[in-house]
Amino acid sequence: MFAALIDIAMETTKISFCHPVKGKVFIKSKDGRVIKTMTVSSNKDFEIVIPLTGFAAGLWHLVFEWSYNDNFFSINRNILI
Repeated sequence: MFAALIDIAMETTKISFCHPVKGKVFIKSKDGRVIKTMTVSSNKDFEIVIPLTGFAAGLWHLVFEWSYNDNFFSINRNILI
């Protein structure tokens, strides 16, 4: 089980955890094409900050995949920029 808080702002999306994480972020267009892939690590506050600058206004799909204690996790969210 994991706990993550997702905060979507104008220029970033922030995912907060209660432990350090490393993983991959995929930002997909509404038709499912992967537009951007990022390898990310949490900061000292256990947050993943994903920049949203440079994306056109509209609906996008964000996927964040990571593993913790030998378990695989994935968050899938539609975001409106």
